Formats: sequence, structure tokens, C-alpha cells
Amino acid sequence: MTNRRDFIRIAGIAGAGMMSTGMNSCKQKMPFAGTLEAVNAAHKQRFNMCGYAAPKVETVRIGIIGIGRRGIGAVHRFRLIEGIEIKALCDLRMERVEAGQKAVTDYGLPAARIYGGSEDAWKGDVS
Repeated sequence: MTNRRDFIRIAGIAGAGMMSTGMNSCKQKMPFAGTLEAVNAAHKQRFNMCGYAAPKVETVRIGIIGIGRRGIGAVHRFRLIEGIEIKALCDLRMERVEAGQKAVTDYGLPAARIYGGSEDAWKGDVS
């Protein structure tokens, strides 16, 4: 059985042996040694999003599909953000949709369109 001291001693000897072979021999054996140089040589930057600023949007309209356990919390958080309109709520279970609608209307926001009862309910009205 190997104890901690034996392990450290063996690891130290192995490490010293690897270092004594020299770095040049290691580089020659590495199959991907030139990969970084090849990528950098062929790469030309065409577009960078750094510094890009999208135009301001006065009103952000959102819909939530899948109110479930965490979605009702999202409804509560979204209704607190200025400039957001919750336009649609959808879930398989109508009681979840109704709970989301209650959260929206209780806060004084306009009622959202509601969809529920099937997996494809949200596809019914795309206008």
C-alpha cells in the first residue's frame, strides 16, 4: 500500500526525470505544437461586436411559454421592469396561465393574451 509520503516522493522523482529530458524533445513530440500559430496566421478579424450599441427600444414586448414552477416568478419580475409589456402567457395547464394573468393585471398592466391546454396552443394566433 502506498502512503502519502511515498506518493509525493515518486511523483517528485518522475517530475524531475521529465524535466531533465529537456523541453526541445517535448516540443517535437507534441502533435498540436503548431496549431496556435496556424490559427493566428490564418485568422483575420472581420467584425467585432465590442462597442456596438443597439438603438434604444422604448417598449419591449414579451411572451412567456411555459409558466410552470419558475415562470410565474419571471412574470412577477418582468412586471416590475419599466418599459416591458407582457403580451402573451402560455402553459399546458390553464391554472398556471390564469395565475400569471392575475399577476399581470393585479399590478395594473394590461391583460396578456392567454394560450393553454395543448403544446401547440401558442401557435394559434400570431398577430
